[in-house]
Amino acid sequence: MEKWLKLAMEIQSLAQNGLEYVNNVYDKERYERLRDISAEMINIINQYMLMVYAKYLFCVM
Repeated sequence: MEKWLKLAMEIQSLAQNGLEYVNNVYDKERYERLRDISAEMINIINQYMLMVYAKYLFCVM
């Protein structure tokens, strides 16, 4: 799971850097979409980790 998180963070970093230096509307839309994709990936990872943690808390004896 750590690899997914690193990849999502890398995508987010590239998107933020691109947004800082973008010169046209089309590229801005692409960088914003990359930023959104990375946020969705991190949200999925977070939900999975919460499920694993909850299962550990309530199901492990």
